Amino acid sequence: METLDVPQLIQRIAMAGQVAMLGSIILGAMLLLLGRRIARPGCAMLGLAAGGVTAMVLPSVATNTQLAPLLVVCGCVVGFVVAWLMFRIFMGLNCGILLAIALPIASLMWRDRLPPIVLHEPAAHQQAESAGFEPLSLFEPDVQEPPAETETSTQTQEQPITEELQNLLPFDDVALDGFKPEPDKWLKSEATEEVQTRVENQANAFHDWWDSIGRNGQKNLVGLAFAGVACGLLLGVIAPYWGAALFSSLLGSTMVILGGLGWLAIGKDASSLPSLPESSEIVLLIGLITIAGTLFQWIIWTRKTDK
Repeated sequence: METLDVPQLIQRIAMAGQVAMLGSIILGAMLLLLGRRIARPGCAMLGLAAGGVTAMVLPSVATNTQLAPLLVVCGCVVGFVVAWLMFRIFMGLNCGILLAIALPIASLMWRDRLPPIVLHEPAAHQQAESAGFEPLSLFEPDVQEPPAETETSTQTQEQPITEELQNLLPFDDVALDGFKPEPDKWLKSEATEEVQTRVENQANAFHDWWDSIGRNGQKNLVGLAFAGVACGLLLGVIAPYWGAALFSSLLGSTMVILGGLGWLAIGKDASSLPSLPESSEIVLLIGLITIAGTLFQWIIWTRKTDK
């Protein structure tokens, strides 16, 4: 088996990140150009897949293997037809969810008030080690050891407990002699503790940020989210193809911009890169590309799809 040193591992991770960012750019460009065109067929294909999966998990399919293929095919057909007919509702929900997320984030980016992201914060035992203190163990024996107990006293203490446990267990042949708990197996691993610490630090940072924006800022964000839901639902239900063009253009422009910035950041040295655009400039750029993509899709595909 090939062994990789740390530089090679970092290089492969960077290459994988570049491939992912490049895929994001390509997929975003396809959404910008073809989103309105493939919206309804994509909705129908999702319905087909959902109908097939729903049919496969039915109890009748598991019990009757002969009719299982027919039931799965019927589920796919029903899901396809229902999704095709419910295209307006599908686009309304998608546009509502997207605008409910996009409008508050755009407002925060425009004012440069995004919540902080805590990438790493050393745990308590790491801080103790850096300060020169040795971390304590919960199960480390004390300096002063207790006096040794005699064999007769130990047997008299363990015998009632053993008899009581044997009475509670449904087994008669369970041998509890010599049973000793192993608390080390109950302890969390270091990786689990580190993940839990990072999650708690991020949650605390987000809570502090939420308090720092004040009541007015909190109401504005909630109001923008509800306004996005309402506007997205109305747009998707009343004009589903306009909603599809807006949805795909906004999502595609975001993927192109963020994917391009990520590809540049991963592929080159940070010192050789020019200064990255500010968050307000990114919001303005995404907005302009979204408007241009929506108009482009409407002009190109307006005569080939129904309004």
